[in-house]
Parts: sequence; structure tokens; C-alpha cells
Amino acid sequence: MDEMKKQECKNIDLPEGFKITELGPLPEDWQVVRLGDELIEQKQKNRNEQSLPVYTISNVYGFILSDEFFEKQVYSRNLTNYKIVEKGDFAYNPYRVNVGSLALFRGDNPGLVSPAYTVFRVRSSDRLDPDFLLMLFKSSSLRSEIDRVAMSRGSVRRSLAYKDLSDFHIPLPPLPEKRAIAHVLRTVQRAKEATERVIQATQELKKSLMRYLFTYGPVPISEAGKVPLKETGIGSVPEHWAVVGFEGSIMNRKIRVSKVKKRDYKSKGRFPIIDQGQSSVAGYWDDVKDVYHGPLPVIIFGDHTRLFKFVDMPFVCGGDGARVLHPNTDNFDPAFLFFALLNLDIPNRGYNRHFGVLREQKLPLPPLHEQQTIASILELVDSKLQAEENKKQAFVALFNTLLLNLMEGKIRLPEFAGGD
Repeated sequence: MDEMKKQECKNIDLPEGFKITELGPLPEDWQVVRLGDELIEQKQKNRNEQSLPVYTISNVYGFILSDEFFEKQVYSRNLTNYKIVEKGDFAYNPYRVNVGSLALFRGDNPGLVSPAYTVFRVRSSDRLDPDFLLMLFKSSSLRSEIDRVAMSRGSVRRSLAYKDLSDFHIPLPPLPEKRAIAHVLRTVQRAKEATERVIQATQELKKSLMRYLFTYGPVPISEAGKVPLKETGIGSVPEHWAVVGFEGSIMNRKIRVSKVKKRDYKSKGRFPIIDQGQSSVAGYWDDVKDVYHGPLPVIIFGDHTRLFKFVDMPFVCGGDGARVLHPNTDNFDPAFLFFALLNLDIPNRGYNRHFGVLREQKLPLPPLHEQQTIASILELVDSKLQAEENKKQAFVALFNTLLLNLMEGKIRLPEFAGGD
């Protein structure tokens, strides 16, 4: 333990049943062990002579954030030197710890990973439960240590060799408690993943509903075949609908819109910042003079991202590229117009501006009562999506809180409280 850590520990008022360790206060019946001390072992390179699927780590930021990192890939190259991964193996890319991941391979059938990957496994599940180790790698303290070591391995490229990994010290509760901790965390994680699947299914439902409603109108499926259709530049629509250019859907209002630079966003504040990014709220702002003061609702269009957002509350516009569109309420219900814009297929021109492309689009114009009915149906789906998204965020917060407290012994599961 370094001198700074020792000094910090002197000032800690230890709870009953805790002791000071090199990792800080831990329950008295917990050990601190080095991973390389007979807990894990690196798998030797296997010569691949099998026709197996290839997996890679991708789309995950941070060293450990997800189990879902083995993504099947198809390669035509020679795979002879690729490493075989089997159920219970851990793998990570030692040269991409800043953007890669590490996870436990759960597949019943073996697969292949790049020769550059480090592959290791737990020596004995009687000493160290693999799921517990996986959750431990997600803890902020170990991730910070991994990042610190990786940063020290070169000024340009981070790296984390197996030897570095072996030198990490971890808290080691008694085996039954390790398994109980892993089970609790895994249960919360599975609940989050189940919620994500519901969100994905609901998003697909919304897409299907939009295709149907913008083709047949708000009629039951059993009546769709009776709706007279006409072919237009935007596809088939009911005969009694009009089709108008984008310019006829918005008002040309000269309203000054203040824009806050992204680097100045605050994490808390009086007013939400809406920009062209993926998040519904990108940050917060306090200065009332920067609040949009025109009529509401408005639709925000991301000139670079091609995203649309419906805004019906006081807000501050954030960053370059966010355009404020004012619905032409003489022709359109604002909520319907928002969904009609979402239904557009705007070609991607990369990180260029797309408003010129948007101006060339055409939109369906049903009678106002049909617009309102369509908007109400799709708003119900959006309400379901928001409820599920809130549930997902609650699971994320619960997981992070439990992870921190369970891995440091601050919360003991009932059967282990007091170290019995």
C-alpha cells in the first residue's frame, strides 16, 4: 500500500466487521489476492484446424461495459493462427483497451478470435467464480486501475498485456458470497437486457405502424383493402389525401435562436438543451435570455445527423447544426408533421448539411382529423418507448449502485451479513 493510501486509511472510521486492506476497507472475512496467483491462466495459442465462426470485440466504449461483445464476423482470410475460444473463456484486445471490451464467452460451441487477442480463463471456479470476476472488471475501481496501467504503456497507444492483468489485486469474498453477488448483479443485468429487447421490438412495431398508417390511413387492418389508393411521388396514399412540398409544411418565422456551444453544456440547470445529437436532452442551461422564446411546439432538425425531435417545452438550442422548424398549423397538426418527417428517407451525405435535401422532400397531407388520429396512435407507442427507456435507465442506475456497494462489501447480502 502506498503512503498516500496509508494516510487516507488512518482517517477512516471503520465499520464493525471491516479491516483495512491495500484496496481500502473490506469485510474481515474477505481476502485480497493477486489475479496471477493461481486464479487465472492464459490459454496457449491453439492451431486452428476447424471451420468455426469468427468473433470480434466492437461497438463498446470502455474496457468493460457489456457481455455482448462477441459479434460474429465473416472473413475470407487464412484463419490458421486464430485463437479458439470456448465456453468460460475471457478475451480482450490488449491494444484497444480504450475502445474495446473484455467479456466472458458464453457460447456452447467454440469460436475464433484474432491472434492479437488475449484469451484466459479462471483456473478453478471453486476459488473464483467467472461471473464474479466479470462483474468485478466492470467496477469503477478496477477499470480505473486498468486505464492507469494501460496509459503508462506508451504515449501513443495504450496496451494491457496479460502480465499487467495478472498483477491486479482483487477483493475475494468467500465463494458462496462471490456467487451470490454475481447472481444478484447478473439478474439486474438480464432485466436490463430484457427491457432493451422490449424497446427494440417496440421500435420495430412503430416502424411497421408508420408504414401502414402513411399508406392506408387510420383504418383497421380488416378495412385496409377497401381504401382507394393512388400512386404519388412518395408512394401509395389514400385517394383523398394531398401531397405537398416541404416548404408548405413549415412557417418562415424570423425568430432569433440563441445557440449554446457543446463545450459549455452543464450537467444540471434550469432549462434543457436540445441539439442534433442522439440524446433527447443533451445538457442543461441556466441563463433565461438564451431560452427559445417563439411559439411552441417546434421540431428540431439535425442538419448533420438527420434526426428530428418534437419539442413542446421551454428549451435552449444547443450546438451548430440544430435547425428550429415551425409547423404550418394551417395545414398540419404539429405532432402529425413530426411523424411524417420521421417517416422520410433522407439520404446520408456524411457529416455534411442535409437541410437542402430536406427542402426537396414531399409530405402526405390527410384531412386534419385523420392527422390527429394518426398522431395519437403513434404517440401511444412513443409513450410505451419512453416508459421502457425509463425502466432501462433505472436498471442501469441500480446495477451501478449495487456493483459499487457489493464489490466493496458496503452492502452484504442477508445470508452473509456479519461474515457468517
